[in-house]
Amino acid sequence: GPFASEALVYQDEEGSRRLHGRLVRPAAPNGAGVVVVHTAVGPRDLYLHWRAEVLAAGGYTVLIADLLGDEYGQGWEPEWNSKAREPL
Repeated sequence: GPFASEALVYQDEEGSRRLHGRLVRPAAPNGAGVVVVHTAVGPRDLYLHWRAEVLAAGGYTVLIADLLGDEYGQGWEPEWNSKAREPL
C-alpha cells in the first residue's frame, strides 16, 4: 500500500513495562500525525490497523499506542486483560 508499517517497542514512564505499538508511515507525508488508542481489547485489534492504514493513505503518520503491554494480542483474553489493566 501507500504506507509502511512497523512494530514499535517502547517503555512506560517508569521503565517497568514494555509496550508494543505500531508506527504506520505514509509514502507522501502531510506533516501531521495521529495517535490511535485502543479499546479494552488491546492494540492488536485489526480495526485499529485498518484505520491506521486509511489515515496513512491520507498522508498522516500514525502511532497505534499500547497501554497494556500486549505483545501477542492477549487483550481479547479476559483474565489477561483484567490483570494488565490493574495498574491503569
